[in-house]
Amino acid sequence: MAGGTIYDNWIFEPEGKRQTISVRSVMTSDDGDLIRRWAIDGRGISYKSWLDVHQDVASGRLEPILPGVTGELYPLNMICPHREQLSPIVRRLRETLLGYLSGVNYNP
Repeated sequence: MAGGTIYDNWIFEPEGKRQTISVRSVMTSDDGDLIRRWAIDGRGISYKSWLDVHQDVASGRLEPILPGVTGELYPLNMICPHREQLSPIVRRLRETLLGYLSGVNYNP
């Protein structure tokens, strides 16, 4: 372990009812990309954000096992002191992220 967090409590909200499932496994990691690769390799199931796996699902490398059931929502924030103080490179990063994220639709 690198000192990170192991997410062994998975939160779902089917039909607006919050449910937490405790998960135990012989394989654990605090490296989200490693967990994703284990799932692609068929070593088990994972609880990942749609942002992390939407391309894998679209390409057929991964398959949702609970289609239509979303997990816990996490906001993605870009924090700057003030919009007027954005440097050109930070402004370009913001534009690039907005463009990329506009194409990430939840559709398992």
